[in-house]
Amino acid sequence: MTGSVSAAANYPERSQPDISRALAKIAAATGRPPFARTRSGMTATNDAVILADLHTKLLMDVMTLPEQLEALSGKVTGRVAVGLLPFSEQDMVVKVFGEMLSRHRHVRLQAVTGSYAALIDGLRQGELDFVIGPLRDPPPYDILEERHLYDEFFAVIARADHRMAEGRRKLKDLASENWVVAPHGTPTRRYFEELLIGQGPVPPSQTCEIVTFSLAEQMIMHSDVIGLLTYSRGKLKAIAKGLKALSVELPDNARAIGLTYRRDQPLTAAQHAFLEILDQRAMKLARAR
Repeated sequence: MTGSVSAAANYPERSQPDISRALAKIAAATGRPPFARTRSGMTATNDAVILADLHTKLLMDVMTLPEQLEALSGKVTGRVAVGLLPFSEQDMVVKVFGEMLSRHRHVRLQAVTGSYAALIDGLRQGELDFVIGPLRDPPPYDILEERHLYDEFFAVIARADHRMAEGRRKLKDLASENWVVAPHGTPTRRYFEELLIGQGPVPPSQTCEIVTFSLAEQMIMHSDVIGLLTYSRGKLKAIAKGLKALSVELPDNARAIGLTYRRDQPLTAAQHAFLEILDQRAMKLARAR
């Protein structure tokens, strides 16, 4: 980590002298400066990295203190904050939230959507408790753990009256189409590119990257693009009116959907309750045929 004191002062909206005094106090208390001066600015030492990690862990513990005290009275309170990646059963989380509120009305529930990088950053910083969606297996950081919930399956989706919607299709028939796909660097995008490379043609250059599942469906429904999305068996059978799954063979098309969380995360009563209801609903999806 490299930067300047003046740039650092902008983040907490404090003056540069305030930051300099704070760094001097840390150096006096520890006997070693937390940053080293270089030509490009200030570089964090190992001590600074350890202190930043400790601050995050302490902040997480302090944030859970009120609900831990409430738990002594038998009342479930606190917060459950969930990040949602694109997958067809996102409304499962909404249903879990509804059941949570009926059982524990004092719990604060938050759900946000976003890219994998943004949600995982929020998870690492303690802004989110869980991220739910397609698993990376393994996760990109050692402090994270993944747990499988159920499987969804890749499908090629088009508008119901699309010229490619009738009859069986081969992948080579679709290579020149415009696609809605996941962004570069995601497992879905890699699957998409390997799928078409394996058939011979170069992956299409004209693609539309959308990270929100419902928006991807809307894009497909109101244009001539086709999309590669994942669906549970139930959602694919009840696909939105105006859409159709193309009859095309996709090898190894199962995609693990699950939970990502911090390995050292102490679970609160509210989080335990959320996971219990989530597991029950995921189990039903896993058994569905």
